Amino acid sequence: MRRNRWYVAALLVSVVFMGVLLSRIGDDGLDALAWMDTGTLVATDGRVITFKGDHKAINWLNDHVFGSPVIAEASFGPYRCNGSRISIATGLPDVIGWDNHESQQRYTTDFAERLDDLHELYTSTSPDTKRANINNYGIEYIIVGPLEIVYPRVVGNECVPTGSQAGVDAFNQMIGVDLFPVFSSDGTTILRVAKPNPALFDATPVG
Repeated sequence: MRRNRWYVAALLVSVVFMGVLLSRIGDDGLDALAWMDTGTLVATDGRVITFKGDHKAINWLNDHVFGSPVIAEASFGPYRCNGSRISIATGLPDVIGWDNHESQQRYTTDFAERLDDLHELYTSTSPDTKRANINNYGIEYIIVGPLEIVYPRVVGNECVPTGSQAGVDAFNQMIGVDLFPVFSSDGTTILRVAKPNPALFDATPVG
C-alpha cells in the first residue's frame, strides 16, 4: 500500500512538472529555428550573414509548397557555414546536401560535379549556363539569400567566400521568362522556375 502511495506521489509530481514546462513553452511550442531571427555568421572577409529571411522562407515553403520539388541552395560542406539549411528544415530535396554525408551513404561518384554545377548556378553571369544547370537537375525553386551571395566554402573551420554578386544579379535577366519571384523578405528571395524541363515537370505556380 505504501509503495502505491509513492507511485501516486511520483505521478503527481511528474504531472505538475509537465504543466510548468508546457506553460513556459507556450501555445506555439518550441521553435528550433528561432535562432535564425537573430543569429549571424561571419565570413573570413568580415561580411556578416544573417538568417532572418531564411527563417521566413522556410515557413513559406512549408506552408505553400507541396510534393517534393527540387530546390537549389548553396552547399558548403559538412557542419559549417549553415549549409543546406533550407532543405534540412523543409524536407525538400536539394541538388546536393552535405557532400561528406552523401559520399558516405552512396556509391555514386558525381558529388564533385554536382558541387561545381551548383556553385556555377550562383556564380555564372550567363543565363544559358544557369538554364543548363536548372534543367540538368530539374530544379523548381531557387533560394537566393545572403548565404548564396557570399557562398562560403569550408576551409578548416573557416567560412571562406567564393560567391559572386554579379552571378546572383544575373538571375534578374531571367525574371519574367525563366524565373518568377514567389517570396522575398529580409534579404532572402525564392524564385520559381517556369519550365525546368517541360517533359518531366509540371510548372504550375504554387502559392
